[in-house]
Amino acid sequence: MIDLNRSKEQMLAEIDASADASCDPLDDPSDPRFALLDETRLVVQGKTPNDLLSTLNAALARRFDHVSSEHLFFDLLYPLKKAVGNGYKWGNRQDPEKKITVEVVTTPTGAVVAVTDEGEGFDYRDVLARFQSDKEYFTNGGSGFKQFKKTKSVTSYADNGRTVLIRFLSVQEPGRPLTPADHSLFREAGDATFMKEALAERLPEVQHNGVELEDCRVFVPHKQKPGQLEINYLLKCRDGRTGKVWNKVLAGRLLPEAIARYDFEVICQLHELSSNDKAGASVPAPVALLEQPSLALFEFNPAGDFRNYLKFLKKKGEFQDVLAAIKKVASGLSALHRSRISVENDEGLEEALQRFQAAKQSVIDTFLQTAMPQRAERVENAFLRFWERAAMLRPYDPVPIHGNFGWQAVLQSENRLYFYYFDESRLSHPGLDVGGFLADLLEYYVLDKDGLEDRYLAGREAFLEEYFAGSEPAWRDDLPFFLAGALLLRLKRLLQRPQKKWASEVDSFLEYWARLVYELVAGR
Repeated sequence: MIDLNRSKEQMLAEIDASADASCDPLDDPSDPRFALLDETRLVVQGKTPNDLLSTLNAALARRFDHVSSEHLFFDLLYPLKKAVGNGYKWGNRQDPEKKITVEVVTTPTGAVVAVTDEGEGFDYRDVLARFQSDKEYFTNGGSGFKQFKKTKSVTSYADNGRTVLIRFLSVQEPGRPLTPADHSLFREAGDATFMKEALAERLPEVQHNGVELEDCRVFVPHKQKPGQLEINYLLKCRDGRTGKVWNKVLAGRLLPEAIARYDFEVICQLHELSSNDKAGASVPAPVALLEQPSLALFEFNPAGDFRNYLKFLKKKGEFQDVLAAIKKVASGLSALHRSRISVENDEGLEEALQRFQAAKQSVIDTFLQTAMPQRAERVENAFLRFWERAAMLRPYDPVPIHGNFGWQAVLQSENRLYFYYFDESRLSHPGLDVGGFLADLLEYYVLDKDGLEDRYLAGREAFLEEYFAGSEPAWRDDLPFFLAGALLLRLKRLLQRPQKKWASEVDSFLEYWARLVYELVAGR
């Protein structure tokens, strides 16, 4: 985000920098003290980005090796690259006699970076005003302001525009501050004072390890899952014996009491099973279940779902990293299905199939309401074939499933992938979960990405190879059916958006789904 009113002094205070932060700077990014000392100041100079970025990036990666690679890249390294690049191109005008100075102050809380060029400066307030009002705001490339707006770090300017300031938090703020409307919606759960007292009574480390809960800040995630009330807490803790200070994030789900208890109990069981498994996706650590407000709390700081994570991996440019992430999800899902956790709901396959029937009817109703009878007829005809194939499904053993599995249920936090949202967990057919993940994979690479079918096929192969790991259950041959069912559910979800947002993509979605159904019936 961009905040032109944020001064360097304010930023330093926000990372808990002491008065000594301005003294005795290091001048070598490779100096081991930069990574080891609690508080450091580094000042380096160069004439081109190549003189600075590789050594600075390596030093910052060592310093913040406990921070997720996605958070470090998007919120520190990439803004730093933009600031240095703009200082070289547009500040110094690529003058070989002019230098770029980078100052970095680090603490356990984060970093403040100042990138200063020797140019003439610019009226950054006027440029930002034009940028925010969608007017032409740049003379040259203009991507710097776009990137600074996207980052979760705070960026500002000083020295008449010659200095870019970046404030990075090692534990990033988990969302946006609450608005007055949020306070009325979340009530006690959104009251920082109330929650600080409630958490101080429930956190195990506060109760048993002499830890003091000094501060509690409340945030709403930038993206809420539809139909959910989610809230995050950034806690400042202090060891009462050593004085050491650290931050931690709790993610909370505000749910009806019975659902909150069920979601929490399922995750408690799975966390115990997966705590030593580093190969696959895990589940967040359960922290507390509050009754008033009815709130399930977990210790992790989700940076985004699996779709966001793949976008990050795409920027890195290595498809092998994508395949590795897909295998982690497959390994975690296989472990869930092999587990013998206790779940309350036992759902027969017929009940699951009824959801496909309801989705079909919702899709047809939407097409009829929007004067698209030919599309409605096409769905009806294809669904008759789909339902015909349902009668031939192979035998299966009911297993604990997630119940609403897809990319929105796979979250990334601190270099790990986590499964979340277990309130629909039940005993049922494992193909429902597998089909959900593959449907999102197909949607991402084929329906949303101009037909990158080779990527989809490679990802599907990697997922299934890891998930089945040599086993060949009879129901494996039914996977195309569950994929088609999951796509139908996603078509229903697409049509619940405003028509102008789905009108241009619904035909390709519908065409692929119908083709998949007819191929499924032909192949039996």
